[in-house]
Amino acid sequence: MTDVVIGMLFPPEPGIVGIFRDALPKGWSVVVSNGNADTPDFAEQLPRLDYLLVYGNRLERRHLERATRLRMIQKVGIGVDDLDVDFCRERGIVVAVCAVGAVEAVAEHALTLALTALKRIVDLDDSTRRNREWDRWRLRGGIRQLAGSTVGVVGYGSIGRTTTALMESLGAHVLVYARRPLDLSQSRRVRQCDSLEQLFEEASIVTLHVPLTAETRGMVGEDLLVRLGPQGILVNTARGAVVNEDDLLMVLSDGRLGFAALDVLASEPPSPDNALLFLPNLLLTPHVGGGGFDILRRKALFVTDNLQTHQAGRPVEAQAI
Repeated sequence: MTDVVIGMLFPPEPGIVGIFRDALPKGWSVVVSNGNADTPDFAEQLPRLDYLLVYGNRLERRHLERATRLRMIQKVGIGVDDLDVDFCRERGIVVAVCAVGAVEAVAEHALTLALTALKRIVDLDDSTRRNREWDRWRLRGGIRQLAGSTVGVVGYGSIGRTTTALMESLGAHVLVYARRPLDLSQSRRVRQCDSLEQLFEEASIVTLHVPLTAETRGMVGEDLLVRLGPQGILVNTARGAVVNEDDLLMVLSDGRLGFAALDVLASEPPSPDNALLFLPNLLLTPHVGGGGFDILRRKALFVTDNLQTHQAGRPVEAQAI
């Protein structure tokens, strides 16, 4: 396999690069980016690539046009909204995704964000350590329990289903919004909503689990957010652009929405003057819901096997295009 050349379009983090490089077949030539596809060294190598392994980076048509030998793009994650899928279809480039580990990791992250908001963990830690207060009483009025509350889950793919199971296991009542009818007869505390309006009206927490498409872009705006109300919590571990961020800023600022806990933004990383960063009723993590190195080691095994499967002329798993 000495004639196989694979590009790794990865974040500039040696530990992550090392996990995947070590899993690749011996004899494959490896070209590693330094953070994005526009770095001169990587751009020069694009015409040589047979395969491209992509993690946390955007690939545009201008990049793909130079990759004249490219046969397959293997995503480390599950989204393809950062890829010119139309060009891949035109050129016959196979695109595969990797859900290994991500389903559980993202669902856990959504649950963690919801609980952190409900229990006011950030405020309590700040009060105790930074302000040197041992205030057992003042903030208790804002602490709430997940058990017995109503959680809205928007999207019922693998991550939405896993999030629903986690929420239900802790005693929450779950409302689900999906475009297709669901059989929820085996779940005692889960039912399907007919509309997003109904879900946002009835839930006290809403967690988003939909891909970014033309249909879902900006789907959650002022009209839905205010239905959650001053005590409501929005959790987003899907894609930032699913939420209209101007509307989110407005309703958080004027108190018509209580809190937002986000792992994603429409533009990442955010500009230093992004007004959302200065809100006291917003919690933000830097798009890490997909998990840590333990999950990445599992992913590395999957994507390597998938690349070798394609090289051997067999159908790949998790093909998106």
